[in-house]
Amino acid sequence: MASRVRLESLNEFDLIDTSAAVFDKAKMSPDSLIVVLFNIQFPERGTIEGKLKQWRNDYKNNGVQFYKCIISRGKQDIKTEFKIKKTPTFVFIRGDKEVDRIEDLEESDVNVKNPTKPGEDSNDEKRLKSKLNELCTPSSTVDPK
Repeated sequence: MASRVRLESLNEFDLIDTSAAVFDKAKMSPDSLIVVLFNIQFPERGTIEGKLKQWRNDYKNNGVQFYKCIISRGKQDIKTEFKIKKTPTFVFIRGDKEVDRIEDLEESDVNVKNPTKPGEDSNDEKRLKSKLNELCTPSSTVDPK
């Protein structure tokens, strides 16, 4: 039996059992970029998830849909199907396929100190913005890494 996983739209919460439901959402809007953030339920303040919530309206105007999949310890089918090794991980989907992902963020590495000044974007934030800008047009086709 598949475990229940919560897929969180940044405006409301949806429950989802498998990656098939994520791809169903993508197929319903084939020209949209679907961004799924795989993260713990309650991340610390000041993390990239908080920044994403601030930016979401700018990117929604470009047809980007944001969701969150809450990852917990233990076996989760969706974690296995998307090969999630650590959190946070961003998976970018268009139509019926994953087009890219960001999974090696500095904020998830306890050995990396973040020298970012207040009001300045961290390296992770710059990377995420760059990837969103690159992929938010319907004609973008990038092979998964």
